[in-house]
Amino acid sequence: MAKQQDLREIVLANRLTDGVVIYLGRSGGWTESLKDAAVTHDGASRAELEVNAEAGQNSQQIAGWEFVEVVLENDGPRIVKNKQFIQSQGPTVRRDLGKQADLAA
Repeated sequence: MAKQQDLREIVLANRLTDGVVIYLGRSGGWTESLKDAAVTHDGASRAELEVNAEAGQNSQQIAGWEFVEVVLENDGPRIVKNKQFIQSQGPTVRRDLGKQADLAA
């Protein structure tokens, strides 16, 4: 039987000034690094992330936000669902831009 993955969540948003995908960080601020994203571990931590995400939207730092499922791996969280993974990598019409360009280098 396959091992059940321990799904957690992070907050993904787009920065209002340039549209770049950012994550709510462990320090409560926003970060471009998935490795620095705050990860839920229970209902209380999820509620805290929701409050911080709403504050980011209300202060016009971000344009929308959503919880995204992740699994924890040795090198940090990995986004589970394809749509959010593609979004996190950058524009799909220009593979030479965004975070996917950094991976190719």
